Amino acid sequence: ANSGNAADIPADFHVKVYSMYGQDQWAVNDKLTITAGLRADVPSLPDTPPENDTLRVKLDSASGGAFTISTSAKPKTSVLFSPRIGFNYNLGGSSRNQIRGNVGVYTGPPPYIMLGNAYANTGLGLVRLSCTAVGQVPTFTLNVDSLPTSCAGQPAPGPGQAGTLGVNVTDPNFKYPQYFALSGGFDKELPHGFILTIEGMYRKAINGVLVRDANFKGPRLADSANGTLYTDRDGRVMYADTISSTGAVTNNNQRWLRSIRGVNFTEGIIEVTNQSKDYNYSVSTQLHRRFSNAFEATVAYTYLKSMDVQSLTSDRAISNFRNGRQLSNAHEEIEVTPSIFSRPHRLVAYGTYTLPSRTDITLYFEGSSGVPFVYVANGDLNGDLVNGNDPIYIPRNATDPNEIQIGTGVGAAFVQNAAAAQAFDRFISSQPCLDRQRGRIMGRNSCRSPFQERMDLSIRQGIPSVRGQQFLIQVDIFNFLNLINHDWGQIELPTLSPTFNNQSALIQTGRNPGSLATSIPTYTFDSRLYDATTGAPKPFAGRALFSSNYQIQLTLRYSF
Repeated sequence: ANSGNAADIPADFHVKVYSMYGQDQWAVNDKLTITAGLRADVPSLPDTPPENDTLRVKLDSASGGAFTISTSAKPKTSVLFSPRIGFNYNLGGSSRNQIRGNVGVYTGPPPYIMLGNAYANTGLGLVRLSCTAVGQVPTFTLNVDSLPTSCAGQPAPGPGQAGTLGVNVTDPNFKYPQYFALSGGFDKELPHGFILTIEGMYRKAINGVLVRDANFKGPRLADSANGTLYTDRDGRVMYADTISSTGAVTNNNQRWLRSIRGVNFTEGIIEVTNQSKDYNYSVSTQLHRRFSNAFEATVAYTYLKSMDVQSLTSDRAISNFRNGRQLSNAHEEIEVTPSIFSRPHRLVAYGTYTLPSRTDITLYFEGSSGVPFVYVANGDLNGDLVNGNDPIYIPRNATDPNEIQIGTGVGAAFVQNAAAAQAFDRFISSQPCLDRQRGRIMGRNSCRSPFQERMDLSIRQGIPSVRGQQFLIQVDIFNFLNLINHDWGQIELPTLSPTFNNQSALIQTGRNPGSLATSIPTYTFDSRLYDATTGAPKPFAGRALFSSNYQIQLTLRYSF
């Protein structure tokens, strides 16, 4: 450990939550019932992370006392109230004809592992050693008690004297996630035995989770007197002071700290805090009918809109900061865009038929919208020291080098790769989500993979019981269509990564001369996205490994 205390390395902390809930139900009459309740939660973190005095003093000095961060900060203990009220109204006194709804506030735990990052990465615990120069690589050892603490030929730092790439902290005003929720439903028995259900739900963040870099002073300003932001020719808000001809970023004036004890402070101060912008809503309808004692079926459809500031997909706070929010505006502008968890359309249909032999056959079909994603550049276009999360500019004409340069070299040495530029233009035209965004930077998660479909088959055979002993045999075939034809049941996903929504379609290889407000990068177009011979686009060559292939499961159940 940097501090000399091995206990500073692990994220060893405890959580306490005290909760109390009261509820009352009032039967107004034989048709209307009202339920109201109040929940109180008091979460606390009894353990305190160690204080990095070096960081605190340097921040105080760099900001002239205007800004400081304490690595020992932890969320304050406070009472979180969650009031709720709901009702159920039976039309005509029948449980099959009813209206129901509720409104309230709901509190839940945060991803504790992200709070744990602040205990493990204070700059005093685990330190990463990077020795890449010739002759500086230390001798390899398996002895954990004598691991190298400095590069070869350099003195070992004393306790607390090693530098660090970055630290994690938690906002002392951080509150556990809370959401306001409103829902309503309607059940109606229709003629011929059909039962119709309609439901709606709305949810809005009160205390959502946000991961940010507190080391940013803010974006670069074009006019500090008026607060005008500095943007490139495409409208991208810039953080860089300069970007070299090779694409290397210099960002000194937009950060409080640039180094700690001789180590570049490139990962910054990753802080877990709150925001209240996230929201989602859904509308669902379902139709069910039992046609006979042997057959029943259900069909349902759901429309969902899910918008968030940052999609939390990682157990590391810094990964969520880097990859959970792709933007071309300022980090300080908190705005919602489509969530990575958004699936606007979902259709489900299933039915079960029972044969006289006590054999149940169930077919299940599900169709849903594809996964959202965004095309980004492999490079740091805005100069915030994060690589690979900047949405690309969609040119009106990808073959015009005055608008976008796809090829090699910069300035007078630029040579266009005409075939790649034409392939990129065809690639844009092949996807409506890109084609309609020509002439601007594409929006976060504004593209989506093709509609996904699957069908499962389940066969259950009951065996007559003997002296109370009963057996049930069940065969489940997941993705049944793929068993029939290997071309069916395929889940098409983005080519470059089936599991990651950042698709690095363009690779930045340099930047042309001139100010950042007027110069443009030089790119190569990833050759995996088009056919090298014909130039035909290949946006969805990826496949879901398991869900695109059929699977068979055999179950034997014994009851006694």
